[in-house]
Amino acid sequence: MTIIRRTIKLLISGLLFYTGLLSLYVWFGRKSQPKKKFYILTYHRVLDNQSHKKADTQPGMCVIKSTFDQQMAFIAKHYNPVSLGDISIALKEDQPLPDRAIAVTFDDGWLDNYTNAFPILKRHGIPATIFLPTELIISNQLPIFIQVSLLLGEDGIWPDKAIAAFKKVVLENDLDRDNPTLEKYKLDATASDASSFMVRLMHLNISQIEMVADEIKRTGGIDKDKWNNQRWFINWDEMREMNQHQIDFGSHGQSHDLMINIRLEQVEQELVESKKTIESELNKPVTLFSYPNGDYNAKIKELVQKTGYDCAVTVTGCDVKESLPDRYALRRINMNEGATLGPSGRFSKSMFACHIEGVY
Repeated sequence: MTIIRRTIKLLISGLLFYTGLLSLYVWFGRKSQPKKKFYILTYHRVLDNQSHKKADTQPGMCVIKSTFDQQMAFIAKHYNPVSLGDISIALKEDQPLPDRAIAVTFDDGWLDNYTNAFPILKRHGIPATIFLPTELIISNQLPIFIQVSLLLGEDGIWPDKAIAAFKKVVLENDLDRDNPTLEKYKLDATASDASSFMVRLMHLNISQIEMVADEIKRTGGIDKDKWNNQRWFINWDEMREMNQHQIDFGSHGQSHDLMINIRLEQVEQELVESKKTIESELNKPVTLFSYPNGDYNAKIKELVQKTGYDCAVTVTGCDVKESLPDRYALRRINMNEGATLGPSGRFSKSMFACHIEGVY
């Protein structure tokens, strides 16, 4: 986000927040939907305070510890933190939720959820739900699209080498000619920011993304096995410890493959087996699910319900302001480092509040 855009957002959010107009907007929302007004936040990684560059080049994925701490302090003061399980039960049984109920969730089960986020959540008394792709937890293998996201944070890679690698793969494989949906991925458009780049990348298939990653590593002089010996995900012992302190765990599938891209038989297997694995390790029922990348369709949603889940979260799915939110397509608000920082790069309470309330 440019400094000009951040400045404009800061001015607008400050006007709304400090004049009380935002509170009035929220009050009207609560009056119209007293039972069903709640918020669900999505996080992925919480990085060390020295990792600003990685947070900037892994868009939508990261916040740094100091930002996360300030966000949680704000939530603890101005909202009523509840677990996603509490929201699921309230919807299932048509029960009211506390005023300004808010749930914190994490996707993927990164190790920094334990080392960095967990102490902050405990200190502020905030429950959370972490969604686990069980095969990745067990194998410690990074999905290829996450490898590319990490590559963007390496010195000298973003933007030139990354965009050149994408362009080479698209042009050499005639992807823009053979697949009309890739017309919007003409490479001139990918230079806007790392977030746009990753969105375009996700529309390639796995082998093509691997080609992009290999080309970035080759031109950037990066070892192909760079991350193989590093632990990326929380382990079962850490989860058991977290489970004793208001941290619940749900399924994110097995492989993190996008479920809209695989056969329904495989979707059902991923739903069933990931659930079994987590329940076996933690000795607790698993009733919450998060669609990988937020992608789903009606048949996948039916399978989630059929396989014993009570609730599923996505990205843009059902609007929680509706009178009867769909428990199997609950919308979440994505949180990242840039979303709540003013032009000076410091945390802004007003921008955070407006982001939660959907002002922009």
